[in-house]
Amino acid sequence: MFISRRIKLLNLILISAILLSTVIFIPAFRTKAAGESTGSDISGHWAEKQLKDWISKGFIKGYDDHTVRPNNTVARAEFITMMNRAFGFTEIENVNFSDLDSSGWEYDEVRKAVKAGYINGYEDGTIRPGNKVNRQEAAVMIAKLLKLDTQQEPVTENKFTDVQKIPEWSKHAIKMVAYKGIMGGYEDGTFLADSYITRAETVVTIDRALQTKTAVSGSSEQTTDLPTPSVPTSTTNIPNVATDYPLPAGYKIVWADNFSGSEVNTDNWKFNLNPRDKAIFTADSAFIGSDGLSIRSWSDNEKNYTAYLDTKGKHEFTYGLFNAKIRFLGGTGTHSAFWLQSATNGKYIGDPGKSGTEIDVVEFRKVNKSGKNISNFLPSTIHWDGYGANHKNVSKNTTTPKSMDGTWHNYSVLWTPTSYKFFFDNQQYAEIDDAVSQSPEYFILSCEIGAANNWAGLPPAGGYGPLATSNVGMDVAEVWVAQNQ
Repeated sequence: MFISRRIKLLNLILISAILLSTVIFIPAFRTKAAGESTGSDISGHWAEKQLKDWISKGFIKGYDDHTVRPNNTVARAEFITMMNRAFGFTEIENVNFSDLDSSGWEYDEVRKAVKAGYINGYEDGTIRPGNKVNRQEAAVMIAKLLKLDTQQEPVTENKFTDVQKIPEWSKHAIKMVAYKGIMGGYEDGTFLADSYITRAETVVTIDRALQTKTAVSGSSEQTTDLPTPSVPTSTTNIPNVATDYPLPAGYKIVWADNFSGSEVNTDNWKFNLNPRDKAIFTADSAFIGSDGLSIRSWSDNEKNYTAYLDTKGKHEFTYGLFNAKIRFLGGTGTHSAFWLQSATNGKYIGDPGKSGTEIDVVEFRKVNKSGKNISNFLPSTIHWDGYGANHKNVSKNTTTPKSMDGTWHNYSVLWTPTSYKFFFDNQQYAEIDDAVSQSPEYFILSCEIGAANNWAGLPPAGGYGPLATSNVGMDVAEVWVAQNQ
């Protein structure tokens, strides 16, 4: 009897082992039954929009419990399957990886990835389809696919706070995908190269890569971040917001004001009424006219007045393409500007990423302190660590073909986790990679009079005339910010 029981037990163990050996690794992609609702766990998720879009396109599918599990990690086989589906890869290459079963679901996906050229396998002849993918591995695969690994773009060193922890084999790829806006860092400025990438991060990353590849398709330079538009310089027929300004691939306008109402929209803007230098800021110095917002510098009873508007506490953004269409109207002793500012600039000395910075997109002066006409001089400057003894700044400048005085132009900054790129009429002229802010910044439109050291020359002895007739200041047709979606 004892022997019989042992035989039965051994048979049971043997049968269980056989059953377990036949279990096939199935990826988290399945066909949804009619009437099913997939994605019960992505409502309110930061990547909800992209996840829903991918579900609708069939690039990803949920689990049997109707969840998507956006924060789960991703295996190599799953990652390349997502890549293949998104990019539509169907051609295959013969492969012979020692750990790849030709009868497995992942076999053809690996063959497609090898044919597409973004994976090669490991030195020991394996492909390791079940290994989890970390962020640097994802960056390398994306860079290979888009051929960013062979590009010699004029990009700067990685500015992630943990750059010293990024190994050499992935540094260039990480730099390039960050430069292209495909991958970014976290709120603390880190990239976390060794951290496993989540399903949501995978979807967003591949989606951005897909849009980048679509944008550069057919381009010999492999970059169309900001294609050349036809920019009007007429003072009439101001177009609607951004209709004449093509956006980088993947970017969408998230906030804008085209000043089309009868008065300044105080839901968007507030007036700074604190006196500064030789000017008194007033709300009536800024008004809505036929060309949008007009700010005028004017004088009365030997006092000078102008306006300073900002979106502080109303509309603040971290990263994006910030643009203003402006016509500067120059005068001596005054300068006008479009800039961004952080409410905490200088709060954490030595940490501009956390504190934020002042980002001067454009500061226009008709003359310098010597009275020389510099109306085609275009400076862009970053200020950080406050405005006291610790203050620091870096500036890059250019000159425009013609005077900016009295003509309409687009002034822009593309602010990413690694740099600021400055544009005049959609043409990049400078890049600054120092003191990159990681904090929310707000818009400022301002005119100032009598700056220190007569930086913009001396105000005229008789002033600028009354508000009704002053032709000194700036007109703004529109402002907007676009962010990578």
